[in-house]
This record gives sequence, structure tokens and C-alpha cells, in this order.
Amino acid sequence: MATLKNIMRRNVKTVKESATISEVSRLLIKNKLSGVPVIDKNKNLKGFVSEKDIVGAIASEKFHNKKVKDIMTEKVIFLEDYTTLDVVSQVFTRHPIKHLPVTRKKRLVGIVSRKDVINNLVGQYY
Repeated sequence: MATLKNIMRRNVKTVKESATISEVSRLLIKNKLSGVPVIDKNKNLKGFVSEKDIVGAIASEKFHNKKVKDIMTEKVIFLEDYTTLDVVSQVFTRHPIKHLPVTRKKRLVGIVSRKDVINNLVGQYY
């Protein structure tokens, strides 16, 4: 059975907690992303910031001086790189998320999306 290690994307765009909302917004737009993991200097996963988080900050009209740490989601669902794809599929089915950070010993090593799982299944069966 394939694991996340086999299908995850390793070149992950990330931001630090100290990044501004403007900086993360530009990163998302430039790279056509809907969200990115937030890491510390040791690549430990600290949270996830999404378009939804940014829109919420803009709607509150208090976003000018805010940092990523002020708006990010801290309780992030993540999986270890040895997790099998059947477990990954169950997580995506049970939670309204598009991306899952992938870790090894608490350090970010990749990311996987619902599309990555679908592409893998299509490649196996069609």
C-alpha cells in the first residue's frame, strides 16, 4: 500500500509566524495556492494559514498590523509520512480540508492535497 511518502509534494511553500498578512497574501497569489503551513526556524509545524483566514482578517478591518500568528489556524490536522493512503482518504472524507501537512518527528517534510490522492488512484487503476 502506498504511503504519503510516495505521493507528497516535498517542495512546500511555507511562512513563519512573524510574516505579515500582506506577505502571505502575495505568496498565495504568486504561487496560486489556497493556503500554506506555518513553521518555526526548525521547520516544526506551528499552524496553517489559508485564504479563509486572510478574508476573515480583512473582513474584521483590523488586518493592517496583524501577523500570520494572529490569524493562522493553530490546531492543524496533519499526518506522518508513513501514513497509508486509505487513512489519508478517510481523513479527507471526515474533515472539510483541502491540504494536509505531512510531518516526520514533528518536522514538516511535505504536503498532500485531495487532488494528489485522486491523481494517485487514477494512476493505479486507469
